[in-house]
Amino acid sequence: MKKKYTGFTLIEVLIVLLIFSIISILAISVFRQTLIIQEMNDFAQKRIYEIRIARALMKSDFLQISSRKVRDYYGIMLPFVFYGTSENVGKPFMQFVRDGWENPNGISSRSSLQRVEYFYDDNVIKRRLYKYLDGDNEKNAQTDVLMSNVVGFKIQFFVSGQWRDESFVKTIQDSNFPEVISIEMELEDIGKIQQLFFTSYAKL
Repeated sequence: MKKKYTGFTLIEVLIVLLIFSIISILAISVFRQTLIIQEMNDFAQKRIYEIRIARALMKSDFLQISSRKVRDYYGIMLPFVFYGTSENVGKPFMQFVRDGWENPNGISSRSSLQRVEYFYDDNVIKRRLYKYLDGDNEKNAQTDVLMSNVVGFKIQFFVSGQWRDESFVKTIQDSNFPEVISIEMELEDIGKIQQLFFTSYAKL
């Protein structure tokens, strides 16, 4: 009497392999999609953090603007205490001196004032801090990237009850100082965002 074999037929094995392949492809696709979503979320969180830090630094700077003049590297007194414009690509679009540079009990032999510059170059907005108020140069300054992937920006100043978007210079004799600064940035990945900042001269 012949034995009866109960194993799988070739067609059954092929069907099982086909089903397994489909499930594996679907699982890999879901896994890859999950990774992509996670990367997008991580990027968005980093971008939000970058925007928050930039806003906090700008807010702190503008609220502590001082009317102190400075001398350049060659000892020449600069003819302004505040300068701002939307035109200077690759050069500072804002220059001023701020107060509030912490120096507890005068530990460091420096002032609590600090010279600050903002400039736009290569699609990034940078913030430059000088160690010394007078006679310092860029080599001794600390330069940090505030915002990346900035494809355009516009700056305006609220002065004497009206907005100005032209180049604005405030000399030591000029009593009209910007009370509010508007910075509009066009970010490559987000689009346009606008930030409004009070200055130390705002009449609140």
